[in-house]
Amino acid sequence: MSPIEHFEAGDLQQAIATALSEVKSHPTDVEKRMVLSQLFAFNGELERADKQLDIIGTQSPDAAVSVAEFRQLIRAAQSRHDFYASGALPEFLGEPTESQQLQLKASIALREGKSAEARDLLDQAAEYGTSLTGVCDGDEFAGFRDLDDLLGTTIELLTSNGKYYWLPAERLISLNFMPIEMYHQLLWRRAEIEVQEGPTGVVHIPVTYANPVEDLDDQGKLGRMTDWRGSEDSPVLGVGQKTWLIGDSDRPLMSIESLSVNPGNA
Repeated sequence: MSPIEHFEAGDLQQAIATALSEVKSHPTDVEKRMVLSQLFAFNGELERADKQLDIIGTQSPDAAVSVAEFRQLIRAAQSRHDFYASGALPEFLGEPTESQQLQLKASIALREGKSAEARDLLDQAAEYGTSLTGVCDGDEFAGFRDLDDLLGTTIELLTSNGKYYWLPAERLISLNFMPIEMYHQLLWRRAEIEVQEGPTGVVHIPVTYANPVEDLDDQGKLGRMTDWRGSEDSPVLGVGQKTWLIGDSDRPLMSIESLSVNPGNA
């Protein structure tokens, strides 16, 4: 089986092993090396993914555009990892909202092992939430949030200039997901976005949660499952594919095509 066949079968580790073998046998094959780079990204090995792009850049100047975009996404994803691992701040459109300030405090409490304190802070953050209304895939909805308690009404964005943003959902005007053209877009989903008092253009939304999990398996890394970790005394945190609560429906991110928010929600 090829690396892609292993990938499609859900065996990420075997896909990586096969891709490594192919690259060793065909070191100048840019396409095989790009596949390996993308597989490393799914596995959370961002530095190894970036090193493959270095080699591709020297081997094939024609690949410069796709390499540059992928490299910036890796940098944005690293910034996201750094937030969850060590508290490096995301980017904001202006100042963080009251809700986001509480979410940031909760993230510190979680890293310090203070789960009950984090839960209380996120309960406070939820009180600031706006009941958004709009249309998702042609159906009207009332209410939007990420089912991960730490994120709530914050939407995570990765940008083409290597930045990791927290967007308040009430600032969203529209979000239209674009067709998948490369495998890494199953990890960071490409979309056209319009934001109140903010930029309009193409962004990428992480498909999987970034909460630190020691026992995350291939299905979780590939975003082919969703699980929840937490208890009555701690926040509920997501593992695997990101899921939004839109109205009364749990919507995995890969199931959504378009989302628009009615004016006046801010």
